[in-house]
Amino acid sequence: MGCYFITPDPYGMIRRVFMKSFNRFPAFDQILAVYAVAAFMLFSWSLLWFFWNVPSWLHFMNLGVMFATLSYTVAASFLEGLTFLVLLLIVAFILPPTWFRDHFTPRGSAVTISLLGLIMLRDYWIVSENYFLKPMTTFGLALAALMAILLFLTVKFSWMAKALSVLADRLTIFLYVFVPLSILAILNVLLRNLLP
Repeated sequence: MGCYFITPDPYGMIRRVFMKSFNRFPAFDQILAVYAVAAFMLFSWSLLWFFWNVPSWLHFMNLGVMFATLSYTVAASFLEGLTFLVLLLIVAFILPPTWFRDHFTPRGSAVTISLLGLIMLRDYWIVSENYFLKPMTTFGLALAALMAILLFLTVKFSWMAKALSVLADRLTIFLYVFVPLSILAILNVLLRNLLP
């Protein structure tokens, strides 16, 4: 009678570990919706400042330099949005699923709106002459308070979570504009830096 050895399937075990780890991330449509919120805020803010400066740039910049500046602005906004999304996904991976992953669209949108909104407000304070009246301690407390309030509202009131989810879903339509523009901007930046 032959002797048989049972050998474990290492690839199956790796596959199971990978799938278990992958399942800790939110669904793709939820990730896309939260990225749409971040991209909309970042692109809007960047383009606002770009066109705000255009009248003064016209005195010493030609159209080629202005287009290059716009490309850098769009590319930076695209990469900033991806970086912010990765940070949210890391949080969703670490925290228990019921805390963040299972409600990624409303709670991720709440964190995005509060964090990016206050960062934009801080940038405005830096540009304004009254920045010294707004110390970093106040900024940090305002950030923590706003984020806590929005997260509390999404947990306590279903209508708030639904409103944020609907807003995020509606903003995904802008990705059809943002993503192609970002790809073109990144290609333009690469060509300007790689070609002599």
